[in-house]
Amino acid sequence: QVLNDYDRRVLLVGLANGSSLGGGLGTLSAAAEPDDGLADVIVSRATGPLARIGFGLGMREGSHVGREDVQVTRARVVRVYGQEFPYDADGELLGPVRARTWTVEHSVWRVLVPAEEKPTDQSD
Repeated sequence: QVLNDYDRRVLLVGLANGSSLGGGLGTLSAAAEPDDGLADVIVSRATGPLARIGFGLGMREGSHVGREDVQVTRARVVRVYGQEFPYDADGELLGPVRARTWTVEHSVWRVLVPAEEKPTDQSD
């Protein structure tokens, strides 16, 4: 599925596999699930100054996904290409590149959590 084919400028292409951004600073996609094997893909065409401000403020509360200049879909593989662009991967600014592909690998990580310790009676 092509979401933007050089027809309009794009402010942001965001991929989410969880609901919050950077320690809870905002919401890219409240519906994103880390264990469903898909990334929520958010494309913002909010390129004018006021539209960019509105998009940014909307991300704080999650209302940006209802904007007319925002498109949301879900995918296992996402490819972005065009003029050179920088990209951010978990807080690291990388690039510039002309193309980048992300693939969700479902159930690749296993996380082990220690068993919860039961409190002991400390009374004398």
